[in-house]
Amino acid sequence: MNTPSNRVLHFLYHELSSVPQAYTYALDKDAFRDQLDLFRQTSVGERIAAKVTFDDGHISNYDIAFPMLADRGMTADFFLTANWIGKRPGYMNWGQVRDMYAAGQQIGAHGWSHKLLTHCNSAELHLELVAARKLLEDELGAPVTSLSFPGGRFNKRILAACVDAGYTSMFTSIPQLTTLPISSLTGRLNVRGDWSLSYIESLLDPEKDVLRGLERQDKLKGLVKRIVGDTLYGWIWSAANREGSSKAASADDRI
Repeated sequence: MNTPSNRVLHFLYHELSSVPQAYTYALDKDAFRDQLDLFRQTSVGERIAAKVTFDDGHISNYDIAFPMLADRGMTADFFLTANWIGKRPGYMNWGQVRDMYAAGQQIGAHGWSHKLLTHCNSAELHLELVAARKLLEDELGAPVTSLSFPGGRFNKRILAACVDAGYTSMFTSIPQLTTLPISSLTGRLNVRGDWSLSYIESLLDPEKDVLRGLERQDKLKGLVKRIVGDTLYGWIWSAANREGSSKAASADDRI
């Protein structure tokens, strides 16, 4: 008899599309559908379990991802940039956010304005953490205690500020497995639009250990960030990943 894995890999998505895009992290809707069907296969021995998360609040989260999840009885964590909701073109409005929450989807915070938290002074950090959480809670009428770091940036000061702001679960963009029960700090894997389904499947096979290579790449990327700084790294990243894209969201979110 197969036993369920106690290891989870959180997959991080941003936007989905019905037409081809050059943007590295805009995923074709059919590819996303196939990945969801793969993730539903829960009785594959010791296969690593998968959890879906989204950052930013792009309208495709509601138009494409939400119906696909609902059709399969699946839920995801949607981390929303609070001050973009109902204001930024191409992003969800409050009615759509409430629809998803009422249907059982999980809503978390992704800052107020998407400013990198490590660049914030005390007043800015209060806005990004406390004001964002309060707005989400007021609109949903429910507690919001999870947050994903914009741009994946955090340090000890940011972790302490998140705890003070009432967050109990924080999500990074570091590609790491999580062992159940989930801790207060959880890694995630950014999903690229050019990954094949077989590659996604290999990430969930503990015998292949594909994730370890991505962890090494992430550490190298972190070293480059520290050497060149966030601004220059952001320009380099944008040139490599966003050429020809719609540039719907800040490049900082994926770097």
